[in-house]
Amino acid sequence: MRINSIQLTNFGKFAKTKIELGSGLNLIVGPNEAGKSTIQTALKTAFFGERKAYERWKRWGTENPQCSIVVDYELPDSTTWTLSRDLEKNEVQLAQTAGGEALAKGPTNVSALVGEHLGLDNADTFLNTVFVCSGELATDLGSIASSLRARVESILVGGTGAGSITKATKDLD
Repeated sequence: MRINSIQLTNFGKFAKTKIELGSGLNLIVGPNEAGKSTIQTALKTAFFGERKAYERWKRWGTENPQCSIVVDYELPDSTTWTLSRDLEKNEVQLAQTAGGEALAKGPTNVSALVGEHLGLDNADTFLNTVFVCSGELATDLGSIASSLRARVESILVGGTGAGSITKATKDLD
């Protein structure tokens, strides 16, 4: 699966934000309180729901009751999907983007189909396999095979000899 975009409306610190993601590795960097973890939580909430998400994530300091997440993603078979979660109304639906008719509605049905698409059945597995925090990068990569480490370094720092995980981590921070 490849996530193409995430649209947040009155979610956490975001009033109305659309984040377009490119193919391949995407890095979201910024200072503390920039919204990096909020984006991560929005994806987890969109895919798996969150108990009392509306009370927790409705945009701080606004009286507008709307609070929603829309995620557009593509599967390996090139089908594109739109997952919409309205936290105010506690509604969720999943539709193929071409055609737009909801193929799954409600938390149980959507979670089952999203689980099939992701190949993951719960939020913890999703968070532990999809996301790497910059503080964990050097430690985690230190324990893996040197050939895989070299490949990841190449992706992060632009080729062999161009830098190191330590430098990449400092750049991310």
